[in-house]
Amino acid sequence: MNKKQQAAIWIGAAFVICAAVYVPFEAVYFREGDNLRTYMGYRFFFAPPAKIEVYHAIWNRSPAPPVQGYTYTALARCNSEIVTERIWVEMTAIGLVALAVTASLGSKKNQTT
Repeated sequence: MNKKQQAAIWIGAAFVICAAVYVPFEAVYFREGDNLRTYMGYRFFFAPPAKIEVYHAIWNRSPAPPVQGYTYTALARCNSEIVTERIWVEMTAIGLVALAVTASLGSKKNQTT
């Protein structure tokens, strides 16, 4: 393995790490029947969206202010989930591209018969 191939492998590994650290999130609002889902984009793995952001993404507005100690039951129904299918597709694509680039950077040997 030459230096260009090693560099391609390391760059591919760096992209895989970035894909594992910045993940896609989906907003979910739980209700009877069918749950509401909305794509929220990419975020840092250890900083998922807050419930208020999820509510805003689903309903495109902020929840009403509390009235006389009323708790945000609407916020209790909000959650965010990581879209794992997209992560696996990204990592597979990155791996295949890194392998293809590594193979294309291989040295051509002269074969004499």
